[in-house]
Amino acid sequence: SRADQRDLVAAVLDEAGHDLDRLPALVREQHRRSHLGRLWRALDNDQELREATGRRAEDVEVRFGTDAEPFAIALPSGRRLAVTGWIDRVDRRPDGTLTVVDYKTGSSLRKGTDGDPLRGGTALQLAVYALAAEERYRAAVDTVEYLLVGREKIQRSPAPAGPFRDALGPTVEALVDRMERGLFLPGVHVRGRPGVGTCSVCDPHGLLARQQTRRMRVLAGAALARSDDLGDDDA
Repeated sequence: SRADQRDLVAAVLDEAGHDLDRLPALVREQHRRSHLGRLWRALDNDQELREATGRRAEDVEVRFGTDAEPFAIALPSGRRLAVTGWIDRVDRRPDGTLTVVDYKTGSSLRKGTDGDPLRGGTALQLAVYALAAEERYRAAVDTVEYLLVGREKIQRSPAPAGPFRDALGPTVEALVDRMERGLFLPGVHVRGRPGVGTCSVCDPHGLLARQQTRRMRVLAGAALARSDDLGDDDA
């Protein structure tokens, strides 16, 4: 019931430690209502989808790549890259095929194009999830989907899974090859500081200034786009 959902959201927010207890009661209530609004919009959207397509949620928070059930991406060279993670959600379609869903909570979706579904190697999630789900459930993944649960709207971005699967091996191999040559794509994790590399692995000594970060991104993009090896001047 809606009342049960309201209680669950309140309990989760209380456990999450968002310092809500320090806020005025009116602000805390508004915060909870905002989350409830997202939840109810998502549930209503799911109900409409079930009625229109017959899709049903098969599983949520699906762990893959564990010691008990290892998972690896097969690269074109024959190497295998072990990967671990969680799939947000797996749906079962009436024909027995699957859809993997990745939830987003921002204001818009950043997705690839038909010609570049993995956005130059920066959006690998759905492709990895598709392969992991097929291995886990022994069923074909027909569709991959971003599901944006925004403050004001629900937006789904489904796409055929084939192009994502086909692009994954070559894209990951290119990334691994460039990393082995010492060319890394710096991580940017601090909102409000565009261009500042903050990943301690990519930049252990904090030497990447804004211009250097931009240059590395350009080089990494060029490396993925080119089939020939990088020259000494590019490394």
